[in-house]
Amino acid sequence: MTAITAILAGIGAWLTGMLAMVIQTIEGTVALFWDGTALTVIGALALMGLGIGLVKLGIGFVKKFFVK
Repeated sequence: MTAITAILAGIGAWLTGMLAMVIQTIEGTVALFWDGTALTVIGALALMGLGIGLVKLGIGFVKKFFVK
């Protein structure tokens, strides 16, 4: 029974460490795009790129209906 408890404790510690790493990565990335009050230059450019990409994807999707 102690072996199972030790294995579960190890898995729990590993999962906690992985979750902490993911959270720190996301927080660091958010700071790159958002400074707490407004978008940074990189954030604004990334948002514009995302918008342009989605519009381009939508236009391509609609064009497929009319090509055939």
